[in-house]
Amino acid sequence: MELEEVRTEIDRVNEELLRLFEKRMALCGQVAAYKQAHHMEVFVPAREVSILEKVQKQSIPAFAEYNLRFFNTLLSLSREYQQKLLENGNDKPGLPAEIHTPRLHLIQLDESAAPAVYSITSDPEIMRETTLQVHQNEEDAVSLIRAMTKQGCFAYAVFDPEQKFIGICGTSPNRLDPFCLNLHLLIAKSAFQNGCGSELLELMVDAAQKFTPAKLLCIQVPEQSTSIRHILKNRGFETDSVRNTDAAFQTYRISL
Repeated sequence: MELEEVRTEIDRVNEELLRLFEKRMALCGQVAAYKQAHHMEVFVPAREVSILEKVQKQSIPAFAEYNLRFFNTLLSLSREYQQKLLENGNDKPGLPAEIHTPRLHLIQLDESAAPAVYSITSDPEIMRETTLQVHQNEEDAVSLIRAMTKQGCFAYAVFDPEQKFIGICGTSPNRLDPFCLNLHLLIAKSAFQNGCGSELLELMVDAAQKFTPAKLLCIQVPEQSTSIRHILKNRGFETDSVRNTDAAFQTYRISL
């Protein structure tokens, strides 16, 4: 194999390592949240010894020494990251506070966004495209925000390039499958028409891949939601093989 071919292969492996490393650190963030909730120490020597023993046992002899040094570094970085999260009190470890693209600006959702959220959730035309009921008051919007930002969830307020609020998005754990996340998209119809809906969906899939251990992402949409069903299919989401008991809704899934 020529040198450039070898370097191309190394670049490919580097990209794979980077994604796996980021996913590992995101999982460490979840470990930090658990340790914080249960008043546990970051450094657990028995756990690290167990990991290193497995590494040594599974290593090719020629690489055993380097594998141990590599994993020692990983464990050190993990401790450092967990300690930083605990010191900062970050309840959404691993997730960026903001996400910017040329057409979208996402900010982690909190209750201060309730008036803007209510402007969306009180619109029957918009809510017809979701599985939610039309909100009758701002308190309904506050309750929704609390549900979307509780432990194990992540959610963002979504703005267009002119900083106009256009909706919210997020994920929550699936009660039946620990490796599946439920996806939630609640945005103005204009966002689908100008392509923002497709870009937002792409961002959410990317965030789930990078910052969570989930293997599946699923979303339930009404049968009449032609706009969102179109972008889901274009992104590779497939309809669930098991039909919902409620014929008015359809579940779409994608592997991460």
